[in-house]
Amino acid sequence: RRKNHPLQQLVVLNGILLKPKKDINRKLQPTTKEELTQQQQQEKQKLLDVQQTLQNNSIIYTSSSSFSKKQQRAKVIKLQGVPGLNNVMIQYEHSCDTTIVNKHCMDGLVPRHELDTNPFIIPKREGEVNGTH
Repeated sequence: RRKNHPLQQLVVLNGILLKPKKDINRKLQPTTKEELTQQQQQEKQKLLDVQQTLQNNSIIYTSSSSFSKKQQRAKVIKLQGVPGLNNVMIQYEHSCDTTIVNKHCMDGLVPRHELDTNPFIIPKREGEVNGTH
């Protein structure tokens, strides 16, 4: 009989000895402290960038219904805690008012490069200096 290494994990299923599969999808671990800090900074920046993940202040595409092909841009004002099932509070471009819509009306995030060339515009209210985001 061959002895198994004590650190090797083995699974017995219905009397059959199975060897664990290697994790193919495992991310490569950073080798140096520099790489580790750089990776952590990139992850923090991704979370902070509202155009990478859906969160409050993200600029999104919306459609008024699932049958409508017309897309409008809107800013997410409140993602959680809005009354109603699966509702979010948004503010449409060129509007000062907020609207509550169903999450199914959201068609995705506006790419950062589009916002750089065509910024999201909210009309100025009295006392505001800048209406673009």
